[in-house]
Amino acid sequence: MNRPTLRASMAVGFAVGLGVQPASAAFIRDAHWTSGNAALWGQHSYNDSVVQLTVTTNLGNVHFLSGVYGGGAVITSGHGLNYGNGEFAASITVRAGSNAVASPWETVTSSSFLIHPGYNPAAGAGHSIDLGLVFCNLSTVSPALWSTTSPVVGTEVEQCGFGLIYTYTGGLRQPSDNSLKLAGRNTLRNPDALYPGYLISRWDQVTGFTEEWGSAPGDSGGAWWENRSGTRYLVGLNTFSTGQNPGDISGALDIAPYSSWIATNIPAPNAAWLTLLGVCAAGSRRRRTVLAGQNR
Repeated sequence: MNRPTLRASMAVGFAVGLGVQPASAAFIRDAHWTSGNAALWGQHSYNDSVVQLTVTTNLGNVHFLSGVYGGGAVITSGHGLNYGNGEFAASITVRAGSNAVASPWETVTSSSFLIHPGYNPAAGAGHSIDLGLVFCNLSTVSPALWSTTSPVVGTEVEQCGFGLIYTYTGGLRQPSDNSLKLAGRNTLRNPDALYPGYLISRWDQVTGFTEEWGSAPGDSGGAWWENRSGTRYLVGLNTFSTGQNPGDISGALDIAPYSSWIATNIPAPNAAWLTLLGVCAAGSRRRRTVLAGQNR
């Protein structure tokens, strides 16, 4: 039986897409919520380079996704920029902050972007190189450092994005407007043959993390970080999820194989500076979403 895949892109409410489900931030333990608002990990601002994107398409539709600022460009998911069937991003508003709606740090608008030539919007979630760049400059956000080597199975990753909020027992929680930057943790599982080139985690509450993470709508393009000797490196970009229920998996594009493409296309001087450090910043593309259990 084929698994329904979840594209990590968001429309106002739930976007409906081809053969995918919603992808965004999910905390499983209700102890981390107070009156429907995130507590503790819910509004972490330490991932300062993670930003929210609001995309208005050429057809007038509005979608939310996440991204990672790499200096001169936000690295995000390709599915959030090109939806296929003639629909694509026309205007992209970038907002930086831990709560980008109530207290934005900085807001810029761009209509300039580049999608990796290996991205195929017709392929479905997790089946092509879901990567793109939105060109802009942010003065209040530190550029991310990204890894040029892939993390191994069992690695603990910190995950972050502006996605819908789910809990293990309580289902969808407010705010539903993707206004909060959400953070959590998980460990990398074995690769999944259905999603080659993607890092995999599972929402199962067996890792011992009270802030265990699973993707939900709006998280696409957000970060999977690996802490190496006290320095955080971007290793993956939220791309899809099979749902927000126990046992569902989340997938992030492994950016290491595409680090040279990012470094080549991100504007100077940032790319040159990061290359000297031997790191790079990556972003994933936003995908359309389909509610759990629904395919089109």
